[in-house]
Order: sequence, then structure tokens, then C-alpha cells
Amino acid sequence: DISMPERFLFLEPAAASALLLRMRRLKNHVYSMKTSMPMLIKEAFQCVLSGRSPWLGASYLSLILNLLTEEFHQERNTLSEDIRQSANYIRCNLTQQLSLDELADLCGLSVSSYKQKFKSQMGITPRNYINMQKIELAKQLLESGESVTETSMKLGFNTSSYFATVFKKYTSQSPMDYVHKKENFSFSRTIQNLSADKNE
Repeated sequence: DISMPERFLFLEPAAASALLLRMRRLKNHVYSMKTSMPMLIKEAFQCVLSGRSPWLGASYLSLILNLLTEEFHQERNTLSEDIRQSANYIRCNLTQQLSLDELADLCGLSVSSYKQKFKSQMGITPRNYINMQKIELAKQLLESGESVTETSMKLGFNTSSYFATVFKKYTSQSPMDYVHKKENFSFSRTIQNLSADKNE
């Protein structure tokens, strides 16, 4: 479940978030594999299909994804100053309506040149990047107790139904489903902690 980094492949949350961010930046759907990769993928599938340790299967998948995204990251680890500033501007203004005309103007480019340059360096289109960042902030707002309507208005979505559509596109679940999963996970963790304290 990529919408919950704290449960992704049993990774520590910061490591999971970093891996998920690199995965979102992958720009291609087909990659040539190093000679070791097919063997790792085969082992990962065999772990899952045979019912062996889920931790071992997750470790294989984590290794595969880290190798894939690290190789891609090394190819494009430098951003031009205008695109770096554009990405920073987007992250600092997520509660505003961000138009591509405005962003292109900040970079001194036409809209078409800006879109092309942004995608070639960031791996995703500006609009996808904006929405992805807005949804990451939306998760934090929802977790802090904001309602779906309040969150959608704060992030500049025209309607809460459109916000829900975009949220589901990037997380594969509705905002309410996300909140319920978070609440259930938090409750389960609290019970586990209480049980552990009792046993000690």
C-alpha cells in the first residue's frame, strides 16, 4: 500500500518515503535490466508464491526498487536552476491556484517549453507534480483532523468531489478510506504498545 509509507515493504518510514518519491519520479515504463535483476525478481516472486517469509519477499522487492530508482536518479541528479526554483515555488505555494502560465513565466519560458523541460528533468509533468505534492499535504491535513471539504478548499480544489477523484488517482483510495485506515492502524499500534507494556 503505497499510500502508507509506514507500512511499505516493512521499511522504516523515512526510507519508505524516500523510495516512494524516487519511484514517482521514474519517467519510463520499460527499463533494460542489469544481469542480476531477473534473478532478484524471480526470487521475490518465489518467496510470495511459496508462502515463505513475507519479510524476505519484501526485502527482495525493496532491493529491486532501490536499484532501479537509484540508477535512474544518478542519470538525472542535477536540476537546472530554473526548474529547481520552480519545484520549490510549487512546494511553498500548495494552497494557491498554480497556473502553468505563472510557473512558465517564473522560469522565463513559454508554457510548452516549460512543460517539456520540467518533465525531462523531474520525470513527471508539472501538473502531476503539483497534484502529487498537494495530495501529500492533504494526507497531513486529514491526519490532523481536517475534514475532506476543509482540506479540498484549503488546497484550492474547486469541489470536494474533484479533490476526492484526484486523491484516489494518486493513492488508490478515497480520502475517507485513507483516514479510516490511518485511524485503524493507529488504534492497532496503541493496542500493541499496551500489550507490550503489560508483558514487561
